[in-house]
Amino acid sequence: MLIIANGPSALKEKLGDRIDQFNAIGRINNYTTNNFEKFIGSKTNIWFNGANQRLKTRQRIPKKTIILVPYEILCRKESILSEKIPKKLNLNKKQYTLVKKEKMKEYE
Repeated sequence: MLIIANGPSALKEKLGDRIDQFNAIGRINNYTTNNFEKFIGSKTNIWFNGANQRLKTRQRIPKKTIILVPYEILCRKESILSEKIPKKLNLNKKQYTLVKKEKMKEYE
């Protein structure tokens, strides 16, 4: 698996063809590949996001969406998030995985 971040360093080398050879490619939050394919490839299997306020709804949804919300926020808003996320991201509950708060505490 390869995770491609959104920083300017991703555009320093034209690695798009090599990147697209990986079986699983994850991208983060409001990623875009349009006009950057030579640098970062075009393939995306997994969309990692935090369901944050500035997150944009995607026109094409990757096969898998993994949502990582900080532990403190999950503790306060877990029940609200389970209702808001599908509406905000235009996904049904079977199209994404919300990482459980116990796991997020462990990760943080």
